[in-house]
Amino acid sequence: MAKDNRKKGCPNTTCQYNKEKKLQKADVNYCPKCGTTLVFVCEKCFNEIEDHGPEHKICAHCEAVADQKIDSIKDTLTDVAHAGGAAALALGAAIAAKALPKVKTIVVEKGSKVVVDIVKRVVH
Repeated sequence: MAKDNRKKGCPNTTCQYNKEKKLQKADVNYCPKCGTTLVFVCEKCFNEIEDHGPEHKICAHCEAVADQKIDSIKDTLTDVAHAGGAAALALGAAIAAKALPKVKTIVVEKGSKVVVDIVKRVVH
């Protein structure tokens, strides 16, 4: 059985744990501070979410924002890959390094050839 990594929060707006947006584990049923029944919350924004199973951890809004950010990075890398040239490659490496910390290490160690390969992988 898969471990349930969802988070719960106190829905009582007067509770200190609600004001602090303090997260509890999924197996905790009552707020340790005020005793209110806990509800599943988005682990990013603390808004209440439905119980759709252990893999459902964030709300639709936060998921859309994350998807939009990924699409924006892919679009930028695609533009850089199509533009070509050293300046465009450097810009793509800078953007990728900021967005994807692992890429920064690869760029520093392996040089621009690796960046081109990474851009191609991300775009396709």
